Amino acid sequence: MGHLRSTLWREARCLLAERSDDGMPFDPLQNAAPVLTADIEARPVGGLGLHFGCHFADDVGYRHRHGRNDLRLTTRLTDQSNLE
Repeated sequence: MGHLRSTLWREARCLLAERSDDGMPFDPLQNAAPVLTADIEARPVGGLGLHFGCHFADDVGYRHRHGRNDLRLTTRLTDQSNLE
C-alpha cells in the first residue's frame, strides 16, 4: 500500500500546500482542464479539486523525485490576509 502525505505551512509571505505520494509517476497538471460548461450529469467525475486549487494558487508545480510525486500550490499573502 502506498503512502500519501499532505502538508500545509506558511513561509514568509506565502501559504504553501503540498501533496506527496509514492505511487507511479503521474503529473496531474498534464490532464486536460475539466469542461465546466457541460451539464453536471454529463461531466466525468474528478478534476475539479485540482482545477479550483490551480485557479486560486499563484504558483503550481509538480515534480517526481526520490520515487515520490510532489504537487505544490503556493499562494502569496497580501496585507489583507488575516492568518495571524
